[in-house]
Amino acid sequence: MKKNSWIILALITVLTTACGTSGGTNAEGNSTEKESLEAQNEAQVEGDTFSNDFIQMTIPSEFDGICRVENEPDTLSVIYKEGEDAGYGGLEFYVWVREVTPDYAGGPQIKIGELVSADGKDYDVVVGYPSEVQWDFNKSYSMPEDYKRIADAEKDICNTIQAVNGATYKAGAGIHGEDLYGDVLDKYVKAVSEGWDANKLEEENMSPQFYEVATFSEGNAGDRIGFAYLDVNLDGVDELFVGEIAEGDFKGVVYDIYTVVNRQPQLVVSGSARNRYFVYDNAFIVNEFSGGAAESGSMVYNLDYNTTEMTLQWGTKYDGYENEAQPWFITYDGEEWENVTEEDYNNRVADTSKYVRFDYTPLSSLAK
Repeated sequence: MKKNSWIILALITVLTTACGTSGGTNAEGNSTEKESLEAQNEAQVEGDTFSNDFIQMTIPSEFDGICRVENEPDTLSVIYKEGEDAGYGGLEFYVWVREVTPDYAGGPQIKIGELVSADGKDYDVVVGYPSEVQWDFNKSYSMPEDYKRIADAEKDICNTIQAVNGATYKAGAGIHGEDLYGDVLDKYVKAVSEGWDANKLEEENMSPQFYEVATFSEGNAGDRIGFAYLDVNLDGVDELFVGEIAEGDFKGVVYDIYTVVNRQPQLVVSGSARNRYFVYDNAFIVNEFSGGAAESGSMVYNLDYNTTEMTLQWGTKYDGYENEAQPWFITYDGEEWENVTEEDYNNRVADTSKYVRFDYTPLSSLAK
């Protein structure tokens, strides 16, 4: 994992919870807060309006003297003045109109909509957050009251965003799974209806496990394969998870994972019954694997921004073939495995109570 990414991830989680900004959906695949994001033109806020080359945004009058807005050609930054004056930055959040380019590597940012400039260029509109404390933590470890008030108002402030200079802005565009993965899911419906075998599924970059799911049970195969949306890498854009509709330990099992790279759906990884995936703690992906009766384990990854790459956080395995007397191992790079005690192993192994047990929407609900 990149240095400090744990800190950044924690801060994004805390700030987005405090600010009420969410581009994701719940585990059942239903959109959340979509109506709020789509209401940006309806927001009526009394205050000062600030603009750059692309957008304008209104800061409520109640924050006069508490914060200021820094204008840049593509960014509006809201800054807590007391924190800034104390030498701690004071950044609350910023709205960045980011050009869609292949080299975007992500960061502590959440997409909230899309903009098309007067000359037809595409941009993502993202809200970004600080990766360090922005107030005098020597004076107070807790978030200052005024800083928190501005943070709590972030969603309402962002709902005032409007395009300027002939641009067109659509809040909530390009973030919801139902708007992103329709063609991908149509392909799964076709695969089920036409009875694709394992080889055909693999040729089409789909998990061959779906052939077994579809074939070796009674009834409509479309009732046994389902999908869900969740923003697992916390960038504001939903991922798509396709798996078997099951109960018990297999509830929420995932065999295909998709993300969006440069606004296009891309397959992240495919799994199988002995090499399966689950969403872990709403922000990670865990891979459970088995190499035989005496070998099994799990690898915990985070999904990187704007790419299909996953970065290993840690892994554990039980391997009686390697060491029958002490079969517990831990890795942090996927290459070097440390032989540890059973207690150390149990303290690090992925907690299955943190698995997201999706209530999948069946593919049969999409069939025409």
